[in-house]
Amino acid sequence: CFWPMMLLFPPMLLGLTMGQKGPLWLAMWSLTWLLMRGGRPLTAGLAFGLLSIKPTLFFLLPLIMLRHGQWRFVAGASLSWAALWGAAASALPSQVWTDYLAVARSATDYHQHVGYQLSWSSNLQSLVAGLPRWTPWWVSGLLWIIPASYVLGRIALQTKFRLQHPPDLCRALLATCLLSPHFYAYDLIVLLLPICGMWHTHRREAMVILAGVWLGMLASQPCL
Repeated sequence: CFWPMMLLFPPMLLGLTMGQKGPLWLAMWSLTWLLMRGGRPLTAGLAFGLLSIKPTLFFLLPLIMLRHGQWRFVAGASLSWAALWGAAASALPSQVWTDYLAVARSATDYHQHVGYQLSWSSNLQSLVAGLPRWTPWWVSGLLWIIPASYVLGRIALQTKFRLQHPPDLCRALLATCLLSPHFYAYDLIVLLLPICGMWHTHRREAMVILAGVWLGMLASQPCL
């Protein structure tokens, strides 16, 4: 039953029909996860470091692994990241980096771009930014800070984290989604990895996530 649902998963359909790179991000996360399951954390880190080309998906997992003493994974990710970005720095002209930094500085305001569909946002910051203009700034701040603090607190207080354990992987991905400065609906395709991993051992939770994404995308526009 899993594969038909995967092919009809709304983020998968969006990614394929719009030519988005979500399937590539899913492949990178999958390779990392399979290497961790195979007992090769250094190689898994090397593979995950390639995902640094998509910072909104990359930023959180190395911090989680650092928090839980997964030094070989962190070393691999750092080496891969340094090699990739060092090669880019040596090959690309300075003007490219100026433009890149200008775009990076506007990441938190990405939802203000022309054509941005706020109903497709899946991160806390963009959703709070969609509140009515008359909402006091401190209300908007609390609506972002309280759930973000809860997510970060759960990560910090978790006594044991194993990336190869599908529920732990799922928590890391959901936290990445919520805390990212920009996370669009078609990038939710990465949730197929923990859903697949939990299909035989935590099927109820896997189906809840599938149903949540389906219903959320159906209801997002009228709710907004």
